[in-house]
Amino acid sequence: MRCGGRFTTHPDLFDRALRATRALSELGVGAGDRVALLLRNSIEFLEASIATAPLGASAVPINWHWRGDEIAHVLRDSGAKVLVVHADLWAAIAPSVPDGLALVVVPAGGAGPAEVPDGAAVWPELLAGRDPWRSHPRGLR
Repeated sequence: MRCGGRFTTHPDLFDRALRATRALSELGVGAGDRVALLLRNSIEFLEASIATAPLGASAVPINWHWRGDEIAHVLRDSGAKVLVVHADLWAAIAPSVPDGLALVVVPAGGAGPAEVPDGAAVWPELLAGRDPWRSHPRGLR
């Protein structure tokens, strides 16, 4: 899988996605919940999207070209528990994000973000300290 100048294999992609599944579970995401994704096309977008399925949760992709009110509406309407956002998009939308939403910041282009909001998790660090999810998918019958 290639995205820009970056490359990952399918096994690595799914390993990281299952690490993200465990991290999302620890953030309280479960069956029927939603995880909002304000990400450009990236490997992390795929990882985060895949990560929701084993929990019985859903990814809610948000167009990164949208601005404050549009994004706030999607976040409120979806009832998302977590927002995964590229670091460089955060400042423009921060005032519009509803309170109580867990925040995960993804460094743009794989580099470290210049600033991480208080209480936010950083994607690479969030995945690095976790074992991959190995349980059966939740909420599926």
